[in-house]
Amino acid sequence: MLVIGKIKGQMEKNIGITSAIEVTVQDLVVLLLNVV
Repeated sequence: MLVIGKIKGQMEKNIGITSAIEVTVQDLVVLLLNVV
């Protein structure tokens, strides 16, 4: 059970990191569109 909990926590961490990256990428795209 502990192993499952560790894997689940790692997955949630990775999801959080990827979603944060997606948000920053979207912000950059919006900035570029505003400049153009």
